[in-house]
Amino acid sequence: MYEYVGHFHVHSSDSDGARSKEAIMHIANRIGLDLVCFTDHAEHTDLALDFEGWHGRTMALVGAEVNERFNHYLALGITRRLREDTERPQNVIDQVREQGGLGFIAHPFERACPLSETKLAYTWNQWDVTGFTGICIWNFMSSWKGRAQSLKSGLYYFVRPCDAVASGPDNETLRAWDRACHERRVVGIGGSDAHEHRFALGPLRRLRVFPYEFLLRTINTHLLTRERFCSGLGHDKKLVLEALASGRCFVANDCLSCSRGFRFSAVVGDREFAMGEEIPWQRGICLAVTCPRRALIIVRRDGKFYTRTIGGNWTGAVHQPGAYRVEVFLGGRFGGKRAWIFSNPIYIRQSSGPL
Repeated sequence: MYEYVGHFHVHSSDSDGARSKEAIMHIANRIGLDLVCFTDHAEHTDLALDFEGWHGRTMALVGAEVNERFNHYLALGITRRLREDTERPQNVIDQVREQGGLGFIAHPFERACPLSETKLAYTWNQWDVTGFTGICIWNFMSSWKGRAQSLKSGLYYFVRPCDAVASGPDNETLRAWDRACHERRVVGIGGSDAHEHRFALGPLRRLRVFPYEFLLRTINTHLLTRERFCSGLGHDKKLVLEALASGRCFVANDCLSCSRGFRFSAVVGDREFAMGEEIPWQRGICLAVTCPRRALIIVRRDGKFYTRTIGGNWTGAVHQPGAYRVEVFLGGRFGGKRAWIFSNPIYIRQSSGPL
């Protein structure tokens, strides 16, 4: 497997972001990202597919964030503009699938921030939908807005922004994800929802929070591909979409510490299975976790606590079917723990079929 670090859910000046795509890609090159996926608001702009490709050492992909008031949906791998339908998001999901694209529910349980210009929460309100690829489980700006509920807290999280994501994805989102994964593969991704939006922090009226230079270093999605990138858009874009569709990825708080090198796999005999893969239940399945540094490793089965350890590696046997995923925390400077990595599940399903 080859690991590539991508930043998803980025807005440019083509919709309501503060900088051009070219300027954002210059920043991404400088900080060493492998991939940036632009998801400008579909009601503001057409798809800028001609911008896709390699810009220096970083690849740009172009998708869209669809729907205006509620039920925001991130569409990737699409080829033409989508018709929005805020009240019936299933129609949007179906359009994405018809184009052969992937779709992710965005910031589903976001809280309104009284310091923002709109003072609105853009929540996902209809959970009877089907056919979505996954959920954006960790969104930096949604986490920040959920904690900046007063001038005092807003100033605190402006000075110490990484504290806003120290506890990890919100519990409602994780519960919704775990419920969905119990039924089928549902891929978890992360991003920042980068705009450089303006907020009112007391006398600092219309202050930009936060610059792209900071946001692109925060909640990243690390992809595992079966082949190397070759700097050819068609080949490399296919690898990205395949890894996302398969769930061969993990979400990391890279403003806390570099997470390159994390791995979560299952081993059965001489075969190894990656995140996102489904395995028929049988005796002898072992799970293995490798972290790039010593950390608190928590393994969950169907969202419930399974086991924990402290160290850089862990292996353990599986005793029953379930969707197994990993959460990793680092110790805080003044005690406590800070959320670092959330893996996609490995699905061990009750099945009579052979492996």
